[in-house]
Order: sequence, then C-alpha cells, then structure tokens
Amino acid sequence: MEHPLSTDRLPGIVAKATDARLSSDRKLAVARGVMPMSSENLLLSLYQLCHDPDEGVARVARDTLQGLPAEMTKGALAKLDIPEPLDFFARQFSAQIARMELILLNKATIDETVERLARSCMKNVADLIANNQQRLLRHPAIIEALYLNKNTRMSTVDRVVTFAIRQGLVLEGIPAFKELAAAIGADVKQDRTEPPAAERRRQDSVYDNLSAMGSGSEEGEDSEPLEFMADQPISGGVVIDAIFDEFDGGFSASVSWDVLSEFDRDITGQEDVGEDEDNLSLNFQISSLSVPQKIRLALLGNAAHRALLVTDSNKLVAMAAVKSPTCTDQEIMRFATNRSVPEDVIRYIASRREWMRNYFVKVSLVNNPKTPLPTAMSLLTHLRKNDLRSMMRNKNVPTGLTAAARNIIKRQDQRKG
Repeated sequence: MEHPLSTDRLPGIVAKATDARLSSDRKLAVARGVMPMSSENLLLSLYQLCHDPDEGVARVARDTLQGLPAEMTKGALAKLDIPEPLDFFARQFSAQIARMELILLNKATIDETVERLARSCMKNVADLIANNQQRLLRHPAIIEALYLNKNTRMSTVDRVVTFAIRQGLVLEGIPAFKELAAAIGADVKQDRTEPPAAERRRQDSVYDNLSAMGSGSEEGEDSEPLEFMADQPISGGVVIDAIFDEFDGGFSASVSWDVLSEFDRDITGQEDVGEDEDNLSLNFQISSLSVPQKIRLALLGNAAHRALLVTDSNKLVAMAAVKSPTCTDQEIMRFATNRSVPEDVIRYIASRREWMRNYFVKVSLVNNPKTPLPTAMSLLTHLRKNDLRSMMRNKNVPTGLTAAARNIIKRQDQRKG
C-alpha cells in the first residue's frame, strides 16, 4: 500500500494545508495541529505530513498524532472512508484498543490491513479481529495470521479455527493444518458446546505459562540447555564439531551407534526428563492441554516444547512438532536419533530432501528401528564403511538390514581387492 495520498484524493482544505510547495514553517503549523479544521481533516493532514520529505515536519506530525485526545479522533476514525490512512493509523494506534476497535469496525479498512494487524497484534486486538466472522470468511488469511500470532489467546484461536472448519475452509497458511483439522474435526462433528468462560481462562493461562517456560531470554528463542555447544565433546571421544563438519563439506569422523545413543540421551534429555524439575513442570502442564492446543504449541513453541511433543502419544501432535516452521536442522537430527518418536515422524523426515542431505540424519535413520525397512535399505549405500560396521553392532535394527550392510562391505572389499 502506497503512502501518502495523491492530492486529487484529498479534500481541498487538506490538499492546500499539506501542499509540498508550502514553506516548512507553514507545514509545521499544520503538523502541530494549530490550524482550524475538522478532526477528520486534521487526521488526514497529519497522515500526509507524517510522510513529508522534511523529516522535521514528519516527526512533529507523528508526535501530534500520538498526542491527540481519543475523543477528538473517535468520530474521525469512524467516518474515514480511505483505506490508506486507516492502514497507517492501524500501525500508529496498534496498542490503543478503543481506536483499534473503530478502525476494525470501519468498512473502509481493507482485509489486507486486518491480516497484517493479526500477525502481531496484542490479545485484545486479536479478540476484536476474531469477532468479525464475515471478514474472516471473506479473507481466511486473517485466521491463519491470528493462529500464528503468539499473542492470540488460545481460546480465540480455538474459536476461529473451529469456525473455519465448520465453514469448510482450508487454511493452507497454517503448517500441519491437516493434523489440526483432524483433531478439531471430531468436536465439530459431535457439535460439542464451547467450554465455559472460566475453563477458557484456565486454558489461556496454562498456554501462556507454557509459552513463557523454557524460552531462555527472548520470547520464541530456544532454551539454552538445548543449544549445541561446539566445544563440548560427546561421550566416546567424538566432538560435536566432528559430527557437524558435514556443513563444511565433509564428515571428518565416523559416528558409532553407541555414540549416537549417548548423543540422543545426553543432548535431547529424553531419558533424563523425569530427573529435571523444569522438564517435569513443563511436561505436566503440556499434559493438561487438548490435542488442538498441543498442536499449536508444537508449531509455535520453542525447542523444549517440541522435544516433548514430538514423542506425544497422539501422532497428530508429534507430526505438528516436526512440521513446525521454527524447527531447526539440529532438532531434526535429534528427532531422527530418538527411538521414542512415532514412525510417522521418521517417515516425514525421510521424505524431506533438505534434511536428507545431512549425513548425520542418514546415519541416525539407518540406526533407528522406527525407520521403515525399505527406507533404511535405500540409505545404506550412502553410509561409510565404519558407520556400516557400527550399525551392524546395533541390536535394535532388523537382521535383514544388518545382512545388507554386510553384503555392501563385502562388495566394497572385493572391488578394492
């Protein structure tokens, strides 16, 4: 959306008051709000001057705009019928709920403006956006934006997504929407009533607490214990630098399955989760969420959340964790190693070319008994001899895979001989 407006779209008094040919002193007088004009024309004038090439004028106009009394702008925001100023004011007044309500209720506010707001607005504004079902139906991308906005209340998300599913909408902008629709579908078919207000508040509180837990310092960042430390050795003498040298063009060290098991246990913490107080609290709170709520946490949460949810007994939740847009390559390495993840997750990892370019993922999948035999067989030819031999010592893999690895080594030795 282009700003500001061309003069032919402005009322005469606004066009004259903001004319580019005016001196800075005249424009500053308008920018300070001292020129006599209606509140609607004043808002339009300030909008124009906020985009003035003279930064001094633009700064004064922005300050005046923010300082206008709410009562003065109330009628003007309701009457404005030009999309561009409304889009700009939505950015400027995003934290002011009364003004935002007027902008959202204004029929001249276009759907794209609301969609942009929905991506990062605060809870109360998200609630206002969610109330306009006609707009949601007309522009489903708003529902997707609300869902992916971490500030949107869980109860609000449940309401708008359930509405979308009832209306037969397909929200392709939500990762793992297939899983989400399946989880909500049962409730929709049974026409279950919305939980009482007290229960919705409890669920919102639990979800908010989970969003804050294990996030390190900044919201959305992975927790420190789950970060790889390049200078820390893994038990067995293999250094993480050696494991991930693949990114620099080579895999400098062979990785035994014993080391991979230690890697899974020590780095992911799955086997030690019961000994850690924070993880216990995290796990306990997650267990109180519904399946749709777990799916959203899996998609939008941090690495600590996904590490637990990828092993959830409900496959829909586990699949949402691996499909999260914030899931890192390091997490995929952990998932491929983890023997507690569902087979569907393993299949999904094996189907993604960008992840299968990683040698460590290939080694992990071959050694993971959850990997389908045909997939593991196809990966054997990509493994180095030492890793094939190490895999043959893994008692958890099928004997057919071990036999195939032995034949590959035998053929390699014959060619060298």
